[in-house]
This record gives sequence, C-alpha cells and structure tokens, in this order.
Amino acid sequence: MNHCKTLPTISAEVTMEQELVGVNLSDMRSDALALFQATGEDRRAQLAEDAWVIGLRALKNAYAQGEEARLQDIGKSLLSDMDRELKAHVEAQQNTIKEALAEFFDPNDGKVPERLKAFLDNEGVLAHVLQNYLGPERSVLAETLARQVGEHSPLFKKLSATDSEGLVQVLTSRLQGVLDQQQATLGRALDPLEKDGAVGRFLRSLREELQAADDDRAKQLAAALAALDANDETSLLNRLVRETEQARRSLLVAINPDISDSPMAVLKTALESLLKEHAQTQQEQMEAQRQRQERFEKDVQSALARLETRKDQEQKSTRGGFTFQQAVSRFTHEALKGGPYVAQDTGNTTGAQRGCKVGDLVVRFTAESAFYGSAVVLEAKRDSSYTVARALDEMEVARANREATAGVFVMAASHAPEGFPRFARYGKTY
Repeated sequence: MNHCKTLPTISAEVTMEQELVGVNLSDMRSDALALFQATGEDRRAQLAEDAWVIGLRALKNAYAQGEEARLQDIGKSLLSDMDRELKAHVEAQQNTIKEALAEFFDPNDGKVPERLKAFLDNEGVLAHVLQNYLGPERSVLAETLARQVGEHSPLFKKLSATDSEGLVQVLTSRLQGVLDQQQATLGRALDPLEKDGAVGRFLRSLREELQAADDDRAKQLAAALAALDANDETSLLNRLVRETEQARRSLLVAINPDISDSPMAVLKTALESLLKEHAQTQQEQMEAQRQRQERFEKDVQSALARLETRKDQEQKSTRGGFTFQQAVSRFTHEALKGGPYVAQDTGNTTGAQRGCKVGDLVVRFTAESAFYGSAVVLEAKRDSSYTVARALDEMEVARANREATAGVFVMAASHAPEGFPRFARYGKTY
C-alpha cells in the first residue's frame, strides 16, 4: 500500500517587525492559478495586493461583527436579568407598600386608626384636653365663670340681696336714709310739740292770738276763725297748708331720680356708673376668655393637623428621599444575594471625579460571571422635578464617576412626574 503525503493547497509564512508585517503566501488551488494566469504579469502584483487588502478588511469586519453580536447577546442577557430583577423589585416593593399601608391604615388593627381612636376616644387625649378646658368641674372655663359670676364673684356680691355691699342692700339703705330724713322732716312739721314745726308754730301763734284777746271770748272766737279762715292767705291754716305742701314736695323731690340734685338721682348716677364699670370689666374678661378659647381651638386644630400633615412632611423632606435610597439599597442587596455580584453603597463617598458623590449603589460582577470586570451604577431619586432628560444627564455623570459600564435610574413611583416611563432603555441607561 502506497502512503502519499498530502501537501497543503495554501501555505503562508509571516514575519513581524516593529512597523512591518511580512507575508509569503503560496496557493496551489486551481481557481487561484487560473485567475493569476488570466491576468497579465504587470497586473498580478496589484491583484495580489487587492486580494490581501480586501480579504483582510473582510476578516476584520467579520471579527467586529462577531464581537458586536457577542456584546448584543450580553446586553440582551443583562437587559433580561435587569428586567426580571426590577419586576421582582417592583412586585416586592408593591407588596411591602401594601403591607406597610395595611399596617398603618387597616380599619381593624392599623396604627393610624388606633392613634386616632386614642386621640378622639372618650378617654383619649382630645377628651382630656377638652375636659381640662371646658369640663363642668375644675376646668379653665368653669373656674373662670366661677370667678366672674360664681357665688364668690364680685358680680354675685353686687347683686346679692343679703350681702351688705350688694346693690340691693346699698339701694335699700340709701332709700331708707332718704325716707327717714324726709319722714323726720314731715314729722317735725306736723308735731305740735316741735317749736319750729308748722303745727307747733301754728299752735303757738294761735295761743298768742288767744292770749292777746284779753280773755274776750268774742275776740278769741274771731281770732280763732281768722286763724282758720281758708280764704285768707295770711291765716295760720293756709300757712300750715303751704308748709305741709312744701314738706310733701321736698319729699317727692328727694326721691325723684329725674331731678339732677336729688338724693335718688345721686344714687342712680352712682349705681349706673358702678354697673357700667362692672359691665366693661365683664366685657374685657369675656374677650380675654374668647381669645383663650380661640388659642385652645387653634392648639386642638394644630394637633389634629399634625396627624394629617406628618405623611406629607415625610413625603417632601430629604429624610423621605434617604429612606427611599435605603429601600432601593436593601432590595438590591437582597436580590443579588448568592449571585456572582458584589453590591456596594456609595451614596456617601466620592468617586472618580473629585468631590462628586453621584451614584448611590455600584454592582460589580465577580470572576464567576461572564461580565467580569463590568459594573452597573444605580441612582435612586425621590424628586418630582426630575425629567427623563435630567435623569439621563445625571446617569452620564454617575457612570463616569463610578466607572460603570451601564446605569440604572430608579424613580420613586410616588414622585414620578406625569409621562415618566415605568421602564425604558436609553443607550446604556435603564
């Protein structure tokens, strides 16, 4: 049996220098021989050069396309993994939010209903506060009313019928004094034993007239009739009537409150002044009580409003954004647990750019992963002012600052502006 050694149809020798590649190519294929034989000698070198350039360029493009196809496969795999992880994250976040909302707002055993019940219940904080301020016993309102109109208040004393300083007793004593004075005056005027009284003067004059008649009964009778003559203006009887009328009028003037200088008018003026002063004091005290009541109502409204605004304040505060960033970090660490990844929180540390802390979390692939050496940066935001364009700009800074291949921008659903995509890819940013 003959053993023939098969020669290669194409062989090449390559030499490499610093700036030169030398290639000596031998081709024994019939189609190649036919092609060069059909070409003139002056064009064969040009044909070889063209074949070398075109072939080399085709191989280079083929290699590039192969690498691009491999990178596309890697990108699709990464996109699929990120999509799956983000969906799982969204579902877990929704479940967590539902559980948290249920824990706080469940009508049966939620914390908010319990706190509201504790605040608004009959034995709650609001009831105790209202009891302290408005209760029937020992409250601020009860003590204030007791001081102003109670049994021991100045007004009660003024209106008391038995208190010595009350208006009734003062008025009674004043009227009694005026009546006693006028009664004494009238009594003196009618008392026959009172020398300066009207009757006393009448009897004295009558006695003098009778004595002057020298015991002449006719003269005495005439004198008596003259003294009792009602038609004579100068008679003793008319003088008695005038003085009695004058005393009666003096009594009426004394007890008439419409006459400015009468004792009753003085008493009326003093009483009106006292009542006006007391009414003004009462008005001032009621105004002070009204202001205290308004302040109390404002305090109660403020206490109720704090329960309602606490959630809004948390939503708007930087503390809320920090909490969301922590939630994203916890989810990422939990999702990547056990895989060929290493997650690192970087929100408080500077990156490649001096003084720059953009990039909250960096995920790097370990040697067990096909993407070893690559990194993905995550940026968590809870700010409604971020648009898609601004988010993309920030992710460019984050990738450069954390030297990451790709980036993921996570926006809180509660602060996402209208039109913000739920999930989208923009080049190397998701």
